[in-house]
Amino acid sequence: MKWIVYILIAAVFLLSCKKEVAETVDTPSVVNKEQPIINTPPGFPEIPASIIEQVTPARVALGKKLFFDPILSRTGKISCGSCHKRELAFTDGQKFSEGVDGRLGFRNSPTLVNLLWSPIFMWDGGPQTLEAQVRLPLENHDEMDLNIVEVISRLNQNAEYVELFQAAFEQAPGPIRLAEAIAIYERTLISANSNFDKFEYQGNKQALSSLELKGRSLFNSEKFQCKQCHVPPLFTNYEFINNGTFIPGQDSGRYRVTLHFPDKGKFKVPSLRNIDITSPYMHDGRFTTLEEVVDFYASGGAGFSTQDMRITQKDITSDERQALVAFLKSLTDQEFLQKK
Repeated sequence: MKWIVYILIAAVFLLSCKKEVAETVDTPSVVNKEQPIINTPPGFPEIPASIIEQVTPARVALGKKLFFDPILSRTGKISCGSCHKRELAFTDGQKFSEGVDGRLGFRNSPTLVNLLWSPIFMWDGGPQTLEAQVRLPLENHDEMDLNIVEVISRLNQNAEYVELFQAAFEQAPGPIRLAEAIAIYERTLISANSNFDKFEYQGNKQALSSLELKGRSLFNSEKFQCKQCHVPPLFTNYEFINNGTFIPGQDSGRYRVTLHFPDKGKFKVPSLRNIDITSPYMHDGRFTTLEEVVDFYASGGAGFSTQDMRITQKDITSDERQALVAFLKSLTDQEFLQKK
């Protein structure tokens, strides 16, 4: 009888092995079967596989079309691309952007470059995700001013969009997929081929001039401490700080979201990539030149109680100013700006 017991044990063992193999096959790790549309640039944080998998040709095509289509605005005249132009690194060159019926917002349009790595969105960090951020301008009174229900109704009445949503998500147009598609397109807006990148991460030691190299040293120095907030390669630390621009009675920034006094006058530290062509500067577009920005920081700021302790008065020579500005201009990625 022992041999019967052994056979039964062996059979149970084999069946259990087959079950484990079947479960492994049924739950494979996430793999992008197509050639990835986005890749991690040299020197940058690794892009998670889960993000790469989401970025498919059909979804990018849909998101790009939505981004540049004024169908998403009440008047049919304003698109996301109206305030975020590629040739200006997805800014618009205006102090405040113009929405439907000529209405003006109250903050400068920030760049959309390298949002893939950003954990915070907009100047005050209100939306928690990029998808949430995408929806805000659609319904904002001063921007596109169109109820999301009407947005989706328009898309479902458009045969081309119905087909594009089906190709991208195998679903009809809806608010979640709308936001997801535009967010996916925005995650492809990777700028990582400036002269700085060629020097710092691609091994081309001739990419920066002697003046730009001097500016690089000053940027990284203890005297100016630019690198403390604008950390390469993304040139931001993704924090909220009062950089010395706040005066009581003005836009209170992060405080509008948290109602926490220490957040008064704090705004997201913006990336400096392509900074030379994203004028005007600061959350309110108060400065038009990089020289003005450098001089402002050297002045030490307005001094409100929440001002970041790193913003202090500094002596700066005209040569140092020139070198710092030259380095900032080396962060321009012409290849990115000229893409279609």
